[in-house]
Amino acid sequence: MKDRAEQLIESYFDKDLTPKEVAELKDILRADSTLAQDVVLRLQLSRHAALAGKHHPLKERLRKAQHDMPAKGGFRFKQILLAASLLLLFTVTAVLLLKHGKNKETEAIVENPAAPAVNVPADKQETADMPATQAPVVPPAGHSKPAAPAPAIEKPVIPADTLIKNYFIHYPNKVTLVVAGAEDTVPSAVNEAFKDYDRRDYHVAAPKLKSLITLYPDKYVYKFYYGVALVGDKQFKPAIEPLTHLTRFENDYRASALYYLSLAYIGTGQRSKAKQTLDAYLADPYGIPYRRYAEQLLRELKQ
Repeated sequence: MKDRAEQLIESYFDKDLTPKEVAELKDILRADSTLAQDVVLRLQLSRHAALAGKHHPLKERLRKAQHDMPAKGGFRFKQILLAASLLLLFTVTAVLLLKHGKNKETEAIVENPAAPAVNVPADKQETADMPATQAPVVPPAGHSKPAAPAPAIEKPVIPADTLIKNYFIHYPNKVTLVVAGAEDTVPSAVNEAFKDYDRRDYHVAAPKLKSLITLYPDKYVYKFYYGVALVGDKQFKPAIEPLTHLTRFENDYRASALYYLSLAYIGTGQRSKAKQTLDAYLADPYGIPYRRYAEQLLRELKQ
């Protein structure tokens, strides 16, 4: 049985097995794990021998050992095969390292070519090694250095004046509805203040609205319109206080006060606070009227 197995193995490595004999060899290897391990070692040896390249003497000795040793069998055969495999691996590795080293040397020579010899008269040899100008060295094809990456182009910061001009919206007058014959139902001071406000004359309306806060301290609505008028008049710093006050408690104008407060922060250069305020406006369930503008303004601030 063992001789038959050796015969089939030899024929297998010589690529001289019929399909029937291949099936027979598979059955033998399934039944004998030790013999199967020997075949695996010999297959590994064959692969390493194929990698040896030009080293024909070593390759031929290994092939002869592979051919001659199976008859001796046993543990000694495995040791010899394993040692031969390791020796061949070391040889192949050394060859690859030597080739890699030669390639590195060749690249170094190509990247730093030696200057051509120049016949210099004896009286000028002292200055021959220090030319006044040096021609640029053009690297040969295939060795050109990669171009440096182009610097990232930063988007310009949109000026505060432009942002406020684009996003300030006149808040509609919801306090007075002046119709013919109805003026007497609204205090004259309120009427006058909101006439100027409705005309978008914020500079004139702002002090009148401020006086209403003093006259009617419990009417927070006047504080809201006063803050809006200050933003419309580009008085951003004084607009922060009344608008901030309205964002600290629940009222009908809290969400809208957040929107105009963000513009006041932009006008005073406090863009981080403006972004926080816009986030608060978008998170407020009543932050509906200016949502589209708030989202776009927030994107432009984050650029």
